Amino acid sequence: MAYTIDKSFALASKEGASQKASNKYLILHSTANLGASAKNNASYEKRTWTTAYVHFIAGDGIVYQVGTPGYVAWGAGPKVNGLSPVQIEMEESADVAKQRRIYNTYIELARDYAKKYGIPLTLDTTGNGVKTHNWVSQNLGGTDHSDPYGALKRIGIDKTQLAKDIANGAGSSVATKPATTTSSKPAVSKPAATPSTGIKWIAQTGVFTITDSDGIKLRSGSASVKSPLLAILKKGNTVKYNAYGYAGGYVWIRQPRSNGYGYLPTGNASGNKRTSYWGAFK
Repeated sequence: MAYTIDKSFALASKEGASQKASNKYLILHSTANLGASAKNNASYEKRTWTTAYVHFIAGDGIVYQVGTPGYVAWGAGPKVNGLSPVQIEMEESADVAKQRRIYNTYIELARDYAKKYGIPLTLDTTGNGVKTHNWVSQNLGGTDHSDPYGALKRIGIDKTQLAKDIANGAGSSVATKPATTTSSKPAVSKPAATPSTGIKWIAQTGVFTITDSDGIKLRSGSASVKSPLLAILKKGNTVKYNAYGYAGGYVWIRQPRSNGYGYLPTGNASGNKRTSYWGAFK
């Protein structure tokens, strides 16, 4: 085993789901949080486990445990959580060489635990096996995420290669596989003035403080509830923004980030008219 498992952020006995999961699927995720370490993601999930968490977050030669393997975790939606004794997130790094090492850890961990729970080393096929979060969204529903394929694209890994690596192990194929021409420039690092939703951004700077008790999901890529999840922000969290706009029945704000933009809905809208507030502006 070329990785170590750190249990610093493992849920306590009275934290997390108490139900055992059936040994049908192993779910592959990515964090959708480019630049945040596996440790930081694990720490966040430990603090916010009542909202969502997985069993493991794979980093560069180290794996952080959050949920208890064999038991239900809340990472892939209600239709699959009870069928998945292990769910694994992959740390996302802009450093291509590091991301490949993280990927090797991710694959080895997935293979080890699939074997432990008698789950076939097949990817996104019918029946029992290893499934991506994207497969769950497309085939079972209850979730709309498309990970981990967006993150894997940055190191030249497509579905075919991922399936081969799940079946046989990553080995040296990842280290020698050339990245695609766009891998060094992931889409999230090129913020669009007008994303796919057709939103028209109105320049405005300010700070938004969340007052909604359920929190709000921060997205990447575009102002859409179907865009990749960056984080779940809690009541009291603040977001600095530089523009706002209307799309999909919500009023969105745009948060400048080191690698692009984050997009946060701040209330409901009817056309270009706000109908509710989920926080306070200043």
